[in-house]
Amino acid sequence: MPSPKAQPAKLRLLNGRREGQDSGGRKVPDPPAFVRYAPAKPIELSQEASDHWDQVVPELARLDLLTPGHLGGLVSLCECWAQFLAARDEGNLRDLIVASREYRAWAGEFGLTPSSETRLGVKEPKGDGANPFAPRSQTQS
Repeated sequence: MPSPKAQPAKLRLLNGRREGQDSGGRKVPDPPAFVRYAPAKPIELSQEASDHWDQVVPELARLDLLTPGHLGGLVSLCECWAQFLAARDEGNLRDLIVASREYRAWAGEFGLTPSSETRLGVKEPKGDGANPFAPRSQTQS
């Protein structure tokens, strides 16, 4: 069984036990100081790919996961989506399967599938650790 993919430091820290540690309690070294912002959307994208860019890139940017160097991966992700839609509309099962596999691979790289999303994790809130969304018991006022 292949070993799991290495995650970027920011994602390892999100799932960490303590400040500066990953989920296994290991110190996470500081990542390279890449400039973090979404690359500009290329004008060459197909309409379907452009629409998909508008759906996914703002959220990835909000999570501070993007650098200008991710342009190629984002273009590939979005154009795979466009190819998937075209294959679906044409009823081309072979191309639909190929586009689906390619899209899933690119989406996983950016944490955009349900299983890869769970690897993003969240830090426990600071404070008493009480869940503010837990239902109140009838004995509480």
